[in-house]
Order: sequence, then structure tokens, then C-alpha cells
Amino acid sequence: MKQLMVFIKKELLESLRQYRLFILLTVFIVFGLLSPATAKFMPELLKSLTTEGITITLPPPVYLDSWLQFFKNMSQMGLIVVIILYGGILADEFNKNTIELLRTKGLSSFSIVAGKFIGAALVLGLSYLIGFLVSVIYAAIYFEGALSSEIIAGVFALLLFYLLLVAFFIFFATWIRKLVGVMLASGLSIMLLFLLNIKESFAKFNPVSLLSLGGVLAGDSGVADYTGAFVITLVLIAVLLIAGVLILEKRDL
Repeated sequence: MKQLMVFIKKELLESLRQYRLFILLTVFIVFGLLSPATAKFMPELLKSLTTEGITITLPPPVYLDSWLQFFKNMSQMGLIVVIILYGGILADEFNKNTIELLRTKGLSSFSIVAGKFIGAALVLGLSYLIGFLVSVIYAAIYFEGALSSEIIAGVFALLLFYLLLVAFFIFFATWIRKLVGVMLASGLSIMLLFLLNIKESFAKFNPVSLLSLGGVLAGDSGVADYTGAFVITLVLIAVLLIAGVLILEKRDL
């Protein structure tokens, strides 16, 4: 446990030195600011861009529109930022031979894998929470309304999918070790999940449903219908991390 705590501290310090925390905070805060503002002013902007003879009638924006915009931003641009920042979370360590150095000093495979994941989860979770709170504040300024359990479930679903991506990156790095291979294998895995999502009966149990869950739940009350997706995603994260530990333990460095 002491090894794990030391490695988590190392990961948090690296997040500061490599500006991961700064970048994530900046991006998520910007999304938190822009989402309510976009929902509020986009109808007026569209009206001003219409040409003569064409009339566009849009309903007045409401509180829900702010969160639909938030989910859209976070599931698209937010996802890209996470991939860029964490795609090489463990593969880079192999490229720099730091894993070999850490192992020779007695650091366990469990501490490396768990430390990488927990460190990423803390930084991602903190940045995401702050961006969410900013959006809560500005949505309350622009609109009348209140958070619902469906909106909160959608917010948590996106964060959980981010963490699933991190788990994929860590797992494939213990096996493939090269950044290009890790990104390709992770991308193919997510693509496979998307293909499985074509079958409607499987969709509510599929981890990729978490990406669009915010938009679905924001206007619905079916949180319980997607319990399977939450559970399977958590189980998949655990399986990937455990498999990563076992692979790292058995393979020569």
C-alpha cells in the first residue's frame, strides 16, 4: 500500500509538470461556461444569420437545453482531449524505460497499474467536477430550473466512460507497449462496442451507451434502464486493470 501511495503521488506530480491538470481544468471550465451560453444565445444567433425571405422559428431555450449542450461538448471535444492526454499514459513509460527502472527498485506491477489509473481518475474527476459545477452555476444564471437525477446520472456516465478509455490504454500498454499499437487496439475495441450497439436489446448494457446517455436521460426518467451499462462498464474496468497487472507481472521487462 505504501508503494501504491508513493506512485499515485508521482502521477499527480507528473500531471502538474506535464500540464495535464491545467489543460483538463481549462477545457472543462470552458465547456462549463460555453454550454449554457451557447444554449441561451444560439437561437438568436441563428435568427441573425437567416437570409431575406427565410424565416426560422425556434422555441425559446430552456434549462434542459443547457445540459444537452454540455453533454454534446463533453462527449465529443472532451473525449478527444482525454484521448490525447491519456493515450500514452503507460506506453510512454515503456518508451522511456522508466517502468524497467521502477521494477528494479522493487515497485510491484499492481502499484504501477493501479497507481496510473487512480492518478488519472483523480485528475480527471477533479477537472470534470469543477467543469460541471461551473456549468451548474451558469445554467442557473441563464435559465430557471434545477438538476435532476437523470442529468446527474448522465454527467457521471460520461466520466465513467473516460475512465474506461484510460483502463483500455493501460491494459493494451502492458501487452503491446507501443503508443501506436495501444491507440489502434483501443480504437478497435471501442469500435467493436459501437458495432454491438446496433442491436437494440444490447444497447442498454453496452458501455458506449454512456456517451449518449446524458442526452437520452436529460429528457427521460429511465435511469434504471441503463443500470446494466453502468455495472458492465465498472466490471470491464476492473477486468482490464487486473489483466494488465497479470500481464505486466509475467512478461519480461
